[in-house]
Amino acid sequence: MSRNIIISKGAELLRIPVDALMYVSPDGNYSNIVTLDGRSRLVTFQLGQIEDAIAEKLGDDGMFLIRLGRSLIINTEFIYLIDISSQKLILSDCRGSYHELTASKEVLTKLKAYVESIEKASESDFKSSYDIPPFTEYDTSILDSSHLSHLIPYAN
Repeated sequence: MSRNIIISKGAELLRIPVDALMYVSPDGNYSNIVTLDGRSRLVTFQLGQIEDAIAEKLGDDGMFLIRLGRSLIINTEFIYLIDISSQKLILSDCRGSYHELTASKEVLTKLKAYVESIEKASESDFKSSYDIPPFTEYDTSILDSSHLSHLIPYAN
């Protein structure tokens, strides 16, 4: 069964399957939620409130949803391209859903390092499961809170 984020206010309830959430961006005092099917929904919640709802619902299981500065919450599973020099972030499922976003060079540099460290940790986990010495260790230094003023994973 799929996990869902529920956003309810007044007479409206929005139920978003977590694996279909691509990103959330602010729009004044509102937030724009974009899902895998390309639909966009404006809700009367600020980005911080949505961040809290995700953390409450998923806890440590929400590590793939991260907040980038004040402007985005993204699903790292859909990162297709990080282009620091062009300040471009492309999220895609490689099946038709494609979203081009912009972010600062600082944020994208931290995001790139974060994604690379996760991939290296995955390689390490795979190799250790076959008794192969790990190629590299997971670099947790970039997850230190002093480095995360613009990149905040949803975990305590």
